[in-house]
Amino acid sequence: KISIKYSIVIILLKVFVFSEICTAQKISSKDRENLETQITSFVVRYAEYAKLSSEGQPFSDDYAKKLIEMHKTGINTLVYSNIEPEKEAESISLQEYLDKLRINYNLGFTYKITVGAEISDIGLLSVHGKKLVAFIEIQKSFIGLYNNEKVHRADSKMYLVFSFNKLGGDMKVEELSQNLPSLFPLINYSYSQIELAGVLDYTEVTSASSSNNLWAVEEPSLAYSANINFTRYLGKNFGLGLGLDFSQIQYKFLLQDFSTKDEVTATEIDKDGDAFAPVYYADIDEETSLFLLNMPLYSELKFGGIDKVNLFFRGGLRLVYILDASVKSIGFVEKQGYYPDFDLLLFNLPAYGYETNNIDANKQIDLQKFNYLFFGSMGFFVPIKSRLLLSIIGEYSVGSESIINANSPYRDDYANVTTNPEAIILNTYYAKIGIAYKFN
Repeated sequence: KISIKYSIVIILLKVFVFSEICTAQKISSKDRENLETQITSFVVRYAEYAKLSSEGQPFSDDYAKKLIEMHKTGINTLVYSNIEPEKEAESISLQEYLDKLRINYNLGFTYKITVGAEISDIGLLSVHGKKLVAFIEIQKSFIGLYNNEKVHRADSKMYLVFSFNKLGGDMKVEELSQNLPSLFPLINYSYSQIELAGVLDYTEVTSASSSNNLWAVEEPSLAYSANINFTRYLGKNFGLGLGLDFSQIQYKFLLQDFSTKDEVTATEIDKDGDAFAPVYYADIDEETSLFLLNMPLYSELKFGGIDKVNLFFRGGLRLVYILDASVKSIGFVEKQGYYPDFDLLLFNLPAYGYETNNIDANKQIDLQKFNYLFFGSMGFFVPIKSRLLLSIIGEYSVGSESIINANSPYRDDYANVTTNPEAIILNTYYAKIGIAYKFN
């Protein structure tokens, strides 16, 4: 059984909670009063509906008449039957419901309705278009003598859903649902979003040939990392964000020089005073590993409905701090000397510096710790639940300054053959898949 006095206390508690929610959504005091009046009035009438059948009285025409009158005032969508044994609760018409009571429970029945303690936040329910709604959890209990021979008991947890034509506007009783309504955030377009993503990196390196014809052929490589982003949306389509990620990037250089005596000119003097041209035969594989801490700062433009797939574009600056860097080098460099005055090629003469230097080194590199890249990205947010999204992002970052000079001392072992001092610049492609969560 339900006490009307108790029900009103619960309803006033709900209205208070609801008013605090409304205040957070900047509803005027006049609109809030209108909402309170509508909700209180309806729930009191709904409690009266339970009272009509709370005494175990036999079914009567008077009960049917009162129930029909009540349904005419706004409960016409709330007929949910749990009165048949071994049958799932279902939504039926009012006339079907009365017929079942009249035929199967002519000796009497009892209803009990318990109303939950809180009203939900106002949100958007996407059913046949977007509707502005709030809901309350209720517990409906039924007991009666089915066909005058079998006691039937049933308990059903349901959700009483209210809709509004606008904030502070007229209320409509939308439905009585067995399923917890999944509401999208209210469209005030000012909310925050956090993303966790796994990242696949594809890195290209820009470099140049050496001053001694030692060509640097870059081989792109893949790496994996993870990142977290925080975005604050300031309007329907615009947001600002920052992030943090840790990544390992690897790139390879194939350093080669197979010049011939016909391609060089005499530029040096040997210990005997004769002019010669150095000729190099080089084949070196370099693999560089960088451990980076990144902080992207970006703005975002987003397009799409709040409960639909959204397309977005981001652009900004990626601050990079290099935590550690190392290079592994394997190969050889052979230096020979060509004397054009004698048309003579000398090699395997260590006394003159004509020898083969085998390279097998693993060294730490001293780099510029702080760098920055410009980046742009495009992606999609795919709704999973009202606040939970799948994020799919493609991104391209282009370096603006060198992370390391190509004539860095770590190449001193390469028979004093150094590469061009132009910059080594990272250009990186990112593919990200992650989860995003919205909160106010």
